[in-house]
Amino acid sequence: MQWGAGARSLAMGRAFLAVSDDASATYWNPAAMVQIPRKELMGSQAMLFEQTSLTFFSYVHPTAKAGVWGLSMTQLTSGGFEKISVTEDPSSPPDSPDYLSIVNDGSFQVSQQAMTLAYGMQVTNRLAAGISFQQITNTVDTFKQSFMGIDASVFSRVNNNYRFALAIKNAVTQAPANSDDRLPLTVKVGNAFGLLRAAWF
Repeated sequence: MQWGAGARSLAMGRAFLAVSDDASATYWNPAAMVQIPRKELMGSQAMLFEQTSLTFFSYVHPTAKAGVWGLSMTQLTSGGFEKISVTEDPSSPPDSPDYLSIVNDGSFQVSQQAMTLAYGMQVTNRLAAGISFQQITNTVDTFKQSFMGIDASVFSRVNNNYRFALAIKNAVTQAPANSDDRLPLTVKVGNAFGLLRAAWF
């Protein structure tokens, strides 16, 4: 969840929290989905290095009175890792070449995937609030573990030229009982100033 999502936001160096005016808002800032006036679908895939790819799909559905809903999938996959199995021969001494038997069992993949359900609503004329629920799954070959996380965010059109955003990532989390891994709590603040009516930086 640190790579980012959407070609435009990545081209802006991930400085997209207070802009978030397309379907990638499900990833960046659910509250900012209120800017999207119609249904929007987004998809992207980037080949990074070796056998590693970043895939993102998002759909945003505005409603007349029930706010804006969004659903997205973010996945980072790496392949080509060599799989080795080692067995010991107890009948051979440890310094014997026959003591260890090494077999190449092919290759395996490592992937991280996040499924996100996001919701945003207009609270006042200038302030919107949003929340998202995520299931994050880490897979290494046949091993798999899943985490649950809840993000909260706000978005404000202070005036025609200035926007402000605040997001708390992993405000509430749930980790597997048998894992020491945890999702980090992160607070992000963003500002956007428009020099032209149709351009935001």
